[in-house]
Amino acid sequence: MMARAHKGKKAATKEKQKTTRIAQQQSWNHSIKRVQRYLGIREAGREKQMGAIRTSLENSGLIWKDYDASVQAAAAKLESTTKFDLDISPPYEQERSVVFICVDVSHS
Repeated sequence: MMARAHKGKKAATKEKQKTTRIAQQQSWNHSIKRVQRYLGIREAGREKQMGAIRTSLENSGLIWKDYDASVQAAAAKLESTTKFDLDISPPYEQERSVVFICVDVSHS
């Protein structure tokens, strides 16, 4: 009984660690995309395009699973919103007025 209880506790701990790791990765991705928008290398209006896709499919009569698959398929056809070339200025308008500050602290 003790072994089974320990095994269940171990599985719960692994699941919690997995959930925490996924949440951290999603947070990191969100932060990266926000910085890209601040720098002008990612388009800020992607959400508007996705909203238009969803609106166009709302009255299509699809069941939820097919609706979701159709939205994903249409989103995959959209042009990439990240374009970066060192030789030209950023292709998109910079979101907000952000100042980046970098501090290098080295120990002597």
